[in-house]
Amino acid sequence: MTSQATSPSPTCPAEALSRRETSRELLFALALALWILAYVVLSFLTAAMHEDDLGLLGGTRLLMLPLLAAVILILTTLWLLMRGVMCRWSLTAAVLGAVGCVIVNQVLHALMSPEPGREVQTVSLFGFANVALIGASLFIGRLIGGRVERLSWVVPIVLVVALVDCWSVFFGPTGEIVEEIIEEPARAEVGQRLLLWYPNLTPTRPEGLAVKPSFGIGDLIIGALLLEIARRFGLRMGITLLALAIGSLAALVAPALIASLHGLPGFPALPLMGLAFIAFHWRGLEFNRREITLCVVFLVALFVLLITVVNPLLSRIMPGGAG
Repeated sequence: MTSQATSPSPTCPAEALSRRETSRELLFALALALWILAYVVLSFLTAAMHEDDLGLLGGTRLLMLPLLAAVILILTTLWLLMRGVMCRWSLTAAVLGAVGCVIVNQVLHALMSPEPGREVQTVSLFGFANVALIGASLFIGRLIGGRVERLSWVVPIVLVVALVDCWSVFFGPTGEIVEEIIEEPARAEVGQRLLLWYPNLTPTRPEGLAVKPSFGIGDLIIGALLLEIARRFGLRMGITLLALAIGSLAALVAPALIASLHGLPGFPALPLMGLAFIAFHWRGLEFNRREITLCVVFLVALFVLLITVVNPLLSRIMPGGAG
């Protein structure tokens, strides 16, 4: 009697897909855990080293700690966004996730004092609020990115968000918010709600302002949007993450390296993030001259509208005016 060797059955496609999805979910959980770990360690490390003046790091041997902290938080935030984009989310889950995260973020800030202390409870509440802000940005960016039909839309999208970000930072509400953070960080309630905020690392006195919040909700949404575009059109995610990180870090250090930028309220990150995205994916992108030309015409009209109509309106609404 001859024995017939049995060959291993091929892996079922559905089973392989399930394993892949499980792996992506685990990596997303790992990215979230890493972000939380970095946030907690950096917050309490600063607190432990400066019990008399937590966060006042200038003029000490720890002068580089604020920059190191900002870099670590930027990189872990971008990695968390990328891992979130890589997971599968249904349209319903994305919408509910965005709404839920926004509600959680706002409720947590409503429970906190506008002059945050440095105790464990405050650091924990701000940590949960930051995670909710990242989550809201992730879902909103994915929802918008899911509506992008062609790669040729990337350049017009980048041009529009770059112009709006430059206007907002140099002439509009973002510059006002950042100036409030610099002058009265403890009372910058709008800044605390719309930017990633780090107790201990963002001290409550202007002279101790070691780490300014590096990401606003707009930066996070566009970061998630570009990551979603890269995922949908098969662009390399690692290269995309590297491009966004370089753009974000360049915006972080630009005011310190360029003398003419000293004294400005901030430096817009989105133009550099978008430029880096296009540069790193230059060969894989599509360019439509007609779309780009129409976008440039639209940008000129938009800029005129922002300067002549929106700025005067903001000057009446916001204390100190816009532009």
